[in-house]
Amino acid sequence: MNILREYTLGDMLLTYLLDDEQHVGMRLIPVSTKDRVLEKDVKLEPLVQLHARGDQMPAGYGNGHTMATTPASEAMKFVSQEQDGDTIITTVSDGAGRVARHDLTWCEGNRAVRVSVSFENQSERDITLDLLASLNVGMLTPFTPGDAVNALRLHRARSNWAVEGLLETMTIEELSLETAWSTHAMRVEKFGQLGSMPVRGYFPFAA
Repeated sequence: MNILREYTLGDMLLTYLLDDEQHVGMRLIPVSTKDRVLEKDVKLEPLVQLHARGDQMPAGYGNGHTMATTPASEAMKFVSQEQDGDTIITTVSDGAGRVARHDLTWCEGNRAVRVSVSFENQSERDITLDLLASLNVGMLTPFTPGDAVNALRLHRARSNWAVEGLLETMTIEELSLETAWSTHAMRVEKFGQLGSMPVRGYFPFAA
């Protein structure tokens, strides 16, 4: 992977990465940890995840679990990047009329970034999107060699109807998200709201 561009956002270091096929992804780490980043043989997570009705579903037994990591996402390649005020705008396209714009905004003094993705259909036929992810972050373990066994924990907050906010912490292994022995089968953990209640099941939060 090659570094496309790096931005220092307060105490955060934002790095955009390109692979040999011109896929673009992002890594976000504390500035203070820059010298601890390891070179790892991993696949780049595409900056934009999308799926249109009729597209091929994901391989690795992902069909029925997710519409991410599909050939449609893999087809999106880097076009351009520019900065407009506080927003970094990255454009990707599949070369056949599907164009996505990834906006990342950071304002001086903020301790977080805001990300949104928009889609433009420049083809000559109608497209029905079934997935357009607002955020896809890869390179979550740049400091630990290999598969980072027992190095990551997922924190989330359970809720029913009274906004209880029960903290739940599990290792990646407890969630069965570790790499398969064949490195082939996809692992998926999905959670979120049910119906119109935004905190029924889980709060919209993960760390």
